[in-house]
Amino acid sequence: MKKTAVLSGLMALTLLLGGCSAQQAGGETPTTPPAAAATADPAEKTTGVGFYFDTVVTITLYGADDTLMEDIWAACKRYENMLSKTVEGSDVSRINNAHGQTVTVDAETWNVLSEAKKLNRLTGGAFAITIAPLTAQWDFTGGTNRMPTDEERIAALPLVDDEQLTLGENNTVTLPAGMQIDLGGIAKGSGMIHPNLATMLVFLTTDCAISAPMLHAALTGDVSDTFNMVSVDGDTSTNDMLSVMANGLAGNAEITEEGADFTAFMQALNTVTVYLCRCIAGDGEGATKLLECKVSGAETLDIAKTVAKSVICSSLTKAAMFGADANWGRVLCAIGYSGAPVDVNKIDVQFASKAGTILVCENGAGVDFSEEQAKRILLEHEIEILIDLKSGSAASTAWGCDLTYDYVKINGDYRT
Repeated sequence: MKKTAVLSGLMALTLLLGGCSAQQAGGETPTTPPAAAATADPAEKTTGVGFYFDTVVTITLYGADDTLMEDIWAACKRYENMLSKTVEGSDVSRINNAHGQTVTVDAETWNVLSEAKKLNRLTGGAFAITIAPLTAQWDFTGGTNRMPTDEERIAALPLVDDEQLTLGENNTVTLPAGMQIDLGGIAKGSGMIHPNLATMLVFLTTDCAISAPMLHAALTGDVSDTFNMVSVDGDTSTNDMLSVMANGLAGNAEITEEGADFTAFMQALNTVTVYLCRCIAGDGEGATKLLECKVSGAETLDIAKTVAKSVICSSLTKAAMFGADANWGRVLCAIGYSGAPVDVNKIDVQFASKAGTILVCENGAGVDFSEEQAKRILLEHEIEILIDLKSGSAASTAWGCDLTYDYVKINGDYRT
C-alpha cells in the first residue's frame, strides 16, 4: 500500500493511543541514524527510515535531492523536541513536569496548544489534550495493559480539563500539578483515493457517551458529505475503511436519540472529518496544491455533489491548477460531462486563494480578467474553485489536488 506519513500537532484523534512506547534518544532509528538509512537508486528514488514520536517512520522521495531528506528529518526532530511528552527537555515534557509552575515555550508550540484547545471546545471536550493521566491507567507504555477500576477512572477525570491549561502572554504556559498534555495525530496521504472504495484508512475516537445506533447514524450521516467527496486521482481500491470508536468516559448524559446534544456531536464530528478530508486530499501522491471545489446555487444537493466531484476529478482541471493556469473552460467542460442537469448560461466561476479572488466566467461565458492576478492566486498552496449554478439553494464541497510530474514518476516506478 502506498503511504506517506504526515505529522500534525493539531489532530487530536488518536489521543487514546498516544505515547504507546518508549522514545529512543535523539530521534534515531532502532538500528541506524536517519541519514545513514537513506539510499538512492538509479530511478532517483530515495528512502529513509527514522524513529520519531514513538513511531518508525519510512519516507520515500522521488526525484528529490539529498538535502530534502535531511530537511524532513530536521523537521521531524524539531517537532518532536517541541511536542513529544516522552522526549526529555521538549516543550510539552517541560510543561508536564513543571508542577504547576509557568513555563516559557517556543512560539510554535504555544500556537499548537492554542489550536488544540480550540478543537477541544469545538468538539465539546471530546478531544482533550490533557487526557494523559487517564490513559496512563491502562499502562500501554509499560506493556501490562491493565484495566483500571471505576474509582481510579473517576479520580483521574478532574485532571482531564483543557480549560485548566493557561496560555499567557509571551508564549507562557501554565498547567496545574498532576495534569499532563498528550498531543498526537496521523493522516495518510496517497494515491488511489476515490471513495467509496479507496486506499484510505480512517480511525476516529471520542470519549463521548453515545449509543451505538446513534454513533452509526452520525457517521453515516457525515461521510457522504466528507470522505465520499474526496478524490486524489479517480482510482479506487478494495482497502477502504472508516471507523469511529466511543468509550463513553466523557461523563455526559448518553446520547440515545436526535436532539440538541446529537446535533452538537454531529457538528463536532464534521469539524474533524472535514479537517481530515483536506489533509488526505492535500497530501495526495506528488501533490503540490489542495483543491477545494465549492458549488452553490444548485437545484438539488445531488446536483451540487455531482458537479463538485466531477470538477475535482477532472485531469485537465487538476493539471491546469498545477500550472497556475486560470483555464475556466476546463471547469465548464467537467460540469458539462458530469451529466448534471444545469443551465450553462447561468454558471459563474471564480478562483480564490489567500492571494485574492478573481471572476473568470460569468453566465457561462468568459470575462476580461488579469492573467497576472489569476497567476498569483493560483500559485498558492490552497486553491478554491467557486461555482455558482444560480438555479437553487443547494451547495456542496469536494476536495482534491493538482496533477503533477511527480505523480507520474511515483506510479511509473511503483513496483521497483
